[in-house]
Amino acid sequence: MEQTVFLGLGAAWIAFGLAALSPGPNMVAVASTALGAGRGPSLAVACGIAFGAFFWSLSMSFGMATLFDTYPQALRVLSILGGMYLLFLGYKSVRSVLKAGSADIAASGDIRSGRAFLKGLAVTATNPKVALFWASIATYVTSVTTSNLLLVLFAVAIALEALLIYGGYGLVFSSEHPRRFYGRARVVVDGGFGLVFAGLGAAVLGHAF
Repeated sequence: MEQTVFLGLGAAWIAFGLAALSPGPNMVAVASTALGAGRGPSLAVACGIAFGAFFWSLSMSFGMATLFDTYPQALRVLSILGGMYLLFLGYKSVRSVLKAGSADIAASGDIRSGRAFLKGLAVTATNPKVALFWASIATYVTSVTTSNLLLVLFAVAIALEALLIYGGYGLVFSSEHPRRFYGRARVVVDGGFGLVFAGLGAAVLGHAF
């Protein structure tokens, strides 16, 4: 019985890892911060994403999935908030291209760790696709075990996995060669990040309406 439980939780853990490795708002947030602000702030963004993953895992396992089923409008509100935040990040990136010498959340050597952490948390906490993903994962996980201790430990394992993956992205994109390229092509890169954020935000808002 215990073996079945751990195999089930392991399968859910792997599923999250595969989803986290795929490109999306989280990865873009880490990469843009790593290129523009360096290693420390990008790792702070990764910590924010990891904390958000812990929140989603724990809250969905302990009943938030039922809330979204009962009140589907809550997910719509989350979609609107998430879409608007992604559009805001896109605006900040594009503004840095149009306004010479300006610094923004994606390209600022002065960004503080607390602000970077909140950026990572906000990106993952307001993503409706993340909410839907965790609603499905939580349904599976709670069918495997209802032990509060195991559910908490699973959430901790998810947070560590998120930190490993997105922290890894932060280390890669903040290394010398990517940052040197960014220094030469900042206008193009920031503009690209701005379009990606804006596109993701528009897509999220489109699904909301």
